[in-house]
Amino acid sequence: MMGRKLGVGMASKVMAEVGNEFIAKEFGNMAKQKQIHVLADETLGGIKREYVETNRKAEVGDYIVTHFTECFSEGKAYEVIFENCGEIVVLDDEMEEHILSEENYRTLEPTDIVRLRDENAVEQRFRLVDRKAEVGERVLVKMDADADEHNLGKVYEVIGLDGELVDTSGFYDDESTLNLIQSDYYVLVPVESESSPQSTDDIIANLVRRVAELERRDEEHRHVIERMGLEVDAVERSYGELFSDVKRDIETWTQEVEKVRRTADTAEANLEDLATRQRDHLRRLREMERRASKKITLDAEVLAKLIGGDVE
Repeated sequence: MMGRKLGVGMASKVMAEVGNEFIAKEFGNMAKQKQIHVLADETLGGIKREYVETNRKAEVGDYIVTHFTECFSEGKAYEVIFENCGEIVVLDDEMEEHILSEENYRTLEPTDIVRLRDENAVEQRFRLVDRKAEVGERVLVKMDADADEHNLGKVYEVIGLDGELVDTSGFYDDESTLNLIQSDYYVLVPVESESSPQSTDDIIANLVRRVAELERRDEEHRHVIERMGLEVDAVERSYGELFSDVKRDIETWTQEVEKVRRTADTAEANLEDLATRQRDHLRRLREMERRASKKITLDAEVLAKLIGGDVE
């Protein structure tokens, strides 16, 4: 009973800090010790992570354990593939679907404890801590870090500090030193080897860390969405201005073409008028030449008669 009161008290304290009703409910179920399960966590690059059993309602993607040993292996974790009317559906060892109600399973909650093997293949436990690393410490690169793909989920030693960045023993694709900001890694802090599961305080701290991480990611996503919205607005404005300029240019070109067409029409009319006048002028010249030629011929005949004395 004292343990239950302790859990509720802690739940109230954390609830005041993060304002999350789910955590408050969860803390009430964590007053007693939980059995540890070790699973590969793909969100950490496949590193082994410790999970504890809770009474939380499972969601798609969560892992659960169940006491139905006629269909499931005792203590084995099974992934929830989908929900059905408030119940969950999982696959057994024979890949057959089974529907489980909430009282027939326990949900596995990830802790901040991971397990890594040293150079002698001895497994050691480390706590994931969200803080700036110091030289000599080891860090785990997050899966959403700003790094080359081959570095995601890898463990490196910090070999130097550069302002807000830490230099690691890893390398980028171009073989330059992999440096990371604090949001791109977890510090791996060794913990003493122990067979007992995490205490309620550890689980509470882990949940608070997870909520803070989710809030941070939500804030980052919100900023990205807002930035994308601003960029889209800027592109729309730029294209709007460009289209307006193009429209004005087309209108100007149309007006210029119309002017050229009218000028060409006027020039063509002027040329036609000039040609007509030229033809009239040539016709008058030919008429004048014809008349002048006839008059000269007559005078010559008269002149001849005069010379010959034939003129009466």
